[in-house]
Amino acid sequence: MMVEAFNSFAARDPRRDWFHFYTILMHQAASSATPYVVKSNHIPTADRNYSLLADFVAKTGILCSPDLIKSLDRRANVSFSPVLCEAMAVALCNQTHDCAWIPGPHQGNAWLGSMNAKVSAESFKPTPLLCSQQLLRLAASAVDANFRASNYSYCELMNVERDYFDPGLAAAGEPSCGLTRPSLYASFKCIEDQRSLQDVQAYEQSLMPVLDLIRCSQPAF
Repeated sequence: MMVEAFNSFAARDPRRDWFHFYTILMHQAASSATPYVVKSNHIPTADRNYSLLADFVAKTGILCSPDLIKSLDRRANVSFSPVLCEAMAVALCNQTHDCAWIPGPHQGNAWLGSMNAKVSAESFKPTPLLCSQQLLRLAASAVDANFRASNYSYCELMNVERDYFDPGLAAAGEPSCGLTRPSLYASFKCIEDQRSLQDVQAYEQSLMPVLDLIRCSQPAF
């Protein structure tokens, strides 16, 4: 997240720019031998929730019984345990750990789901690392703010709620980071100064049982 926050100040990768991506799609749709229409919407969230299936049916013009949609609209995409995510992050970010066993994107999804169930069942509760959530909110809010103009253009192009892309810094109750590289760095440094290297090492050690559990259960990818 810190890397993403700093990179968001630079010239952006078109693949990460929603407005750029959908502008290309709209252009391709207009020049296609077989005309088609491009439609989009935001990912449902707790604050801005809606039925993704019902929205898809409405946007595509498919005739479907509301009762059938209701019976199929089951949301089983349970969030991964934060402890599982943190343990795998330690393996990826700490060069003293072998991370060759970690699957690539969209590899071993079923295995990751089973690991999530195991970790949750074991009720691992490592000591929280001081200010981690504050750091994540700062990083995410910087990215939101730096992409705001592009995101708003995407919303106008695709008729999507603008509020979905509003920077969350003020809502999170965090002070403004000034939206410059130096001020963002200063904010990160302030958080770093509030905890010691020993705190970080102790936190990583508390995650080792989780890491050992998932490493010993790895399948062949």
